[in-house]
Amino acid sequence: MKNPIPFALLTAAGVLSARAALTDNLIAYYNFEAPGNAGIANMVPGNTTHAGRYGSGTTTGAIPAFGSGAGYAGSTTFAGAEAAATTDRSDLLAGTALNVAKSDASTTAGSGWFNVPTLSATALGPNFTISAWFFLAPDADNTGSTADVLRDYVFEGGTNFDVSFGTNAAAGSVYASWIGEAASSPSATLSTGQWHHVAHVFTQNGANTNLTVYIDGAQVGAVLSAATTTMNFASINFGAARNGVRVFDGMLNEVGVWNRSLTPQEVTELNALGTAGTPILTSVAVALSSSPVNAGTINGSGTYHTGVPVPVSAIANPGYIFSGWTGDFTGQAASFTYTASAAANATATFTQDLADSDGDGLSNYDEAVVHHTLPGNPDTDGDLIPDGDEILITGTSPTASDGALVNFVRNNLDPDRAGAIALAPLRIGRDASTGVISLSLSLSGSADQNLWQDIDLGSPSASIVPSGDGWNITFPAPSSTLNSYVVRTHQP
Repeated sequence: MKNPIPFALLTAAGVLSARAALTDNLIAYYNFEAPGNAGIANMVPGNTTHAGRYGSGTTTGAIPAFGSGAGYAGSTTFAGAEAAATTDRSDLLAGTALNVAKSDASTTAGSGWFNVPTLSATALGPNFTISAWFFLAPDADNTGSTADVLRDYVFEGGTNFDVSFGTNAAAGSVYASWIGEAASSPSATLSTGQWHHVAHVFTQNGANTNLTVYIDGAQVGAVLSAATTTMNFASINFGAARNGVRVFDGMLNEVGVWNRSLTPQEVTELNALGTAGTPILTSVAVALSSSPVNAGTINGSGTYHTGVPVPVSAIANPGYIFSGWTGDFTGQAASFTYTASAAANATATFTQDLADSDGDGLSNYDEAVVHHTLPGNPDTDGDLIPDGDEILITGTSPTASDGALVNFVRNNLDPDRAGAIALAPLRIGRDASTGVISLSLSLSGSADQNLWQDIDLGSPSASIVPSGDGWNITFPAPSSTLNSYVVRTHQP
């Protein structure tokens, strides 16, 4: 955009710090970056009130009958109500703008202006600020029959002019500010076809409310005053005066309302932001991820306005522990608050949890990730066989109960009902001539501990395999569907 106010006096760092301060008590903000009704939604994060409503000449959610409404992209030959009379509205401020157009047909024939029914004197109190950027670009043939057709208003109360700013003469560029429908400021003459900034700062002063007017960052005229009791506006129109008359002819952008009085320095900084094409609230992206991908839950990714506190957290999934952040959040704790100031990209890293919380012989990682058992329960399936034993010894499933088998063994493993495997004494022999050592071992089994029979360790179904300091011996034994088995060291 083109604006004569110098920006060089403010450093980049100063702009960033000012921008964060300007968001304090900002209760309504309209940046007109979207079409239709979305373009006049309140863009203050977390604020669901103060949404705008289009006035006459605009169809809901669509391009109005004439004029482009919110999300206007700019045009060198904009045609408003009269297609033959075009204006240059290509000089945009910060992103897209709200395009407002009027017709000579009547005092209320206009498009693009909107009302905010919740911005009332009661809601704002005696200390508040209204700020807006405006670009007056009237059609060349604006020759309506009444002054109300030709006057252009940036904002005014919905039904009165307790708050008001607009041109004070027909088809002119002389602006005036009003407070309490009584006091008006000295006129300010501003060029058309150029962006200008206005800020009305209202401040409690005893029984009165004072109004300080700023144009393009500098105070103009004397401070105005009205009895606070006379400030009873019920809503605010933007782009039109009370009751939808005196529709503006041009563009609006970066409209903000605070429920506090901005300082002169803040108004200057606010003007500098727009001069630089920087929105009051800029958006930054926070992109967070997890490594390994499924090792944890990451919260905080999204797009946020600057100055907004963003809760960020990395929560390890079962079987993992948080190791740290890489990228822009290196050195941060697992959970912290990031005040959005710039785009951020970070990865939360997790490592395997090798602790054994339930003492079943399996690490928490093996339980939760590999075997899908419970790291805090040593017997996930409740069959009285610890998870570690099922994985490492019995080869059974730790998630499918073997309770029936365990109960069978427990109920039948007694002297009256148990079968037995008896081991004959081990004999060791050595051939002195060859040095060969031989081992002799015989087993016998009984299903009822009365009738015994030898177990053939030479059969194909038997095996003797060295294991550590001993042997693993596998063989078929006499069996009964009723009996479990005990091992005896010798045959009775």
